[in-house]
Amino acid sequence: MVTDLDASMAAQVEPVCRALRDEPLFHLSLHSKELFHSNLLAWFAERYLDEAVELFALLEVPRRVGSGGAVRREHRNLDLIVPLPGLAPVVIENKVFSLPDDRQLVDYSAAGFAGFKDPTLILLSLIPPSWPDRCLLTAHGTWRWVGYGELADALAPVARKLAESHDPIRRFAGDLLVHYVEMVRQLCQLVKLVGSPGSDDPVDFGEATKRKLRDARVHDGLGKLRARLIEHRLRTEVGVEVGGHEIKWDSGFTRGGPLLEGFVLLSNRDQVGWQYQQGQWRLAVRLAVVTGLPGGSASQHAYVAERYRRYFDFAPLAEILGGEVGAGSKAEVANDFNRFDPGFVYRYRKVPGLKVSQMRRLASEYLDLAAQLD
Repeated sequence: MVTDLDASMAAQVEPVCRALRDEPLFHLSLHSKELFHSNLLAWFAERYLDEAVELFALLEVPRRVGSGGAVRREHRNLDLIVPLPGLAPVVIENKVFSLPDDRQLVDYSAAGFAGFKDPTLILLSLIPPSWPDRCLLTAHGTWRWVGYGELADALAPVARKLAESHDPIRRFAGDLLVHYVEMVRQLCQLVKLVGSPGSDDPVDFGEATKRKLRDARVHDGLGKLRARLIEHRLRTEVGVEVGGHEIKWDSGFTRGGPLLEGFVLLSNRDQVGWQYQQGQWRLAVRLAVVTGLPGGSASQHAYVAERYRRYFDFAPLAEILGGEVGAGSKAEVANDFNRFDPGFVYRYRKVPGLKVSQMRRLASEYLDLAAQLD
């Protein structure tokens, strides 16, 4: 069913998706995604040195006496190292449809930067990290966030000048970069529209919006990004422990939609919590020991029933959603459980269109209940 909200969102994303479908450069980027962007910037810095200096100066890379050097790709896990004459060397970590990883950046800094002294460290991404003043301070340098939109704005005048050249090769390079700038701006617009949902937005895209995004081949990337952002919000707002127990958060994108979960790690190493996938709100136990239980799945279900049955209460779900939540599965009607092998035992209710704010309340409620089982 197409809701008014879904129809409105589909109408907003349609022209952006159409522009991406019409852009040949975007289709070339789909095979390697982040590597495509890194390679294009590397090619630009290698072949158009003066223009590259102009670009990075606009991105506030400080002036410094230096002779430049060879651009390096994928060196010591660093996406891109760009040494330019007259500027500090630039190290770029590139994220497109994934979130920045602070721990990864700290580790990269500790490993060094291929002999370059005091480089400018740039995190290039569609989504801003949660850093104060857009910076991550480490013992070995400070990473600064530059959004893809900022890159496009700085590259646009440089690309136009190249495109106006009398030399046909430079003119072609400029035209290519003009197309790249427009493509990046369209991606930024899509992320703004659907990549970062608000509290009253659904966890998953509506069906009409999904069709538009799939036609443009951006549905999976944006869905993954959306799920990771929701997980980050839950981790931040609910926390990483409850009642002295660790909360294990996770998110992903499977079967054409987001998967989010939060589990409490109990002292016996069982994990008790919730999972949301394909419109199902699941209350689940992830067993620490599977092969040690005789009798296969039947014994797993019996163990869960004996130890955790009181957790499988959907009354808080009905209360938070403000109404009935329907019947359980055939297995539950038969007083049994559903399962995914190995050792994932659950019951569920269908909750299509779950909102982010509702997930946050449900996550907190059920994780509190899980912690009380120990």
